[in-house]
Amino acid sequence: MSFKYILSCDSPVLVVSPKYYDFFTRGLMPRENYWPVRHTKLCPSIKFAVDWGNSHPTEAEAIGRGGQQFMQNLKMGNVYDYMFHLLLEYSKLQKFKPQVPATAQEVCKASILCLADSKERMFLERSTPKTATNSLPCSLPNPNHDLVKLWMEKKNNIVRQIEKMEDMPQTKKMEDVPRAKKMEDVHRTKKMENVSQKKLEHVH
Repeated sequence: MSFKYILSCDSPVLVVSPKYYDFFTRGLMPRENYWPVRHTKLCPSIKFAVDWGNSHPTEAEAIGRGGQQFMQNLKMGNVYDYMFHLLLEYSKLQKFKPQVPATAQEVCKASILCLADSKERMFLERSTPKTATNSLPCSLPNPNHDLVKLWMEKKNNIVRQIEKMEDMPQTKKMEDVPRAKKMEDVHRTKKMENVSQKKLEHVH
């Protein structure tokens, strides 16, 4: 399933530290839109994320809502603007002038729909713009390197904080568990100790 649909599900999403990025994922903030997972310690990192989410349900739900709201704010108009500027900047790197081959054929809407089955046709028709827009693409501002640096530092700091939490001894991790959950675990442990003690007395 596509990552954008997973983020839209209103549930906290665990994201393994990526090697490659979708066009929108650099705008995501850990612990606000998703929970980061280390690829080097995959299983322990996932276990910690699940335990943390179970211990912090309110914050986990907020992360799920944050991911969904991020995708809801990602309007198709902005996506088309991004694609326009991406292709425009990429074209400046070309060292040749593109030419239409003599054998090229124009692809129209009908030629695409005729090859689609009924379900594909339904989705293609739903995603087809009804009218052409009269507005120009958004203007691309000059890059703000300081802003990008601050954004990346914030992301990296949050990831490092989570990794430190993962690397803490179990006793230290318990300090980040809500008091009610901690007391529940203490009572359960004492109950198990009492049962074990009675069994030992019965044996003797």
